Amino acid sequence: MNSLGKTFSLTGWKTGWAIAPPHLTWGIRQAQTYLTFRTSTPMQYAAVAALEAPGCYFKELRRDYSAKKEILVKVNDVAFCEYLIKEVGVVASVFHLDKEEGKSLVRFALCNDEEKLRSAVERMKLKLKFAISS
Repeated sequence: MNSLGKTFSLTGWKTGWAIAPPHLTWGIRQAQTYLTFRTSTPMQYAAVAALEAPGCYFKELRRDYSAKKEILVKVNDVAFCEYLIKEVGVVASVFHLDKEEGKSLVRFALCNDEEKLRSAVERMKLKLKFAISS
């Protein structure tokens, strides 16, 4: 399963796919009957172009997201997402599989441009001096 959303910065297009043997995709095909909608022809051509991206695109994407992650990784000890939104103007979401182990983890979207990420980090540094070590 995959989609064009995060990989190609095309969120909102809701264009995705599932590739697997028929016995594994049976449930998806049943639900798909009720969930399918059409996207415009130009968007379909754009999706094809995106899917034909050279292999270096994916290497660069991985490199860029790793760099962006490093910008934000130092602030993962911020536990109060609501405070971030209301007081700092930065959106993060709680992220954990195990409440106890994940209580100090938050999730940030790496799909923003680097300048927005740096600005968010600076605002967090100003407001959350007690929580961020430089």
